[in-house]
Amino acid sequence: MDTLEAQSGELQAHLAEMTRLRALQGDANAKIEEYRKALGKAQNDYVQQKSLEQELLEGHPRNDADYARWKAAALSLWRSYFANVYQDAVTLRQAYFFETGEFPLVDPDALFYPMRPSHTWRRICTSPRTNSGTRCGPG
Repeated sequence: MDTLEAQSGELQAHLAEMTRLRALQGDANAKIEEYRKALGKAQNDYVQQKSLEQELLEGHPRNDADYARWKAAALSLWRSYFANVYQDAVTLRQAYFFETGEFPLVDPDALFYPMRPSHTWRRICTSPRTNSGTRCGPG
């Protein structure tokens, strides 16, 4: 039987195609598992964020420990919300660059909020396409 398989070019082509498809299936399964883990983490983060928010809305602090817990929960929510806003802004900025080839003209205070503009201003505002120091804001 092995000699017949070896002699059949059509069978060899089908076996090679099956091997390639199984490798693709393995890669797809690994990617699906990666996405499942990311989705599970996002769901856990969402549940935790909602429970903190509910605790803040329903709570009535009575002593210093309650105020400290309230402050910690509020700070955690604030950081989480602004991290999401920052990630969305970065994604929009990258999308604008890929569509137009230029960085958006943004006021430096908005671009670096809450930090102040620094020496990184020139590096960020240099257009990678022309490598010229294009201005990214007024002034």
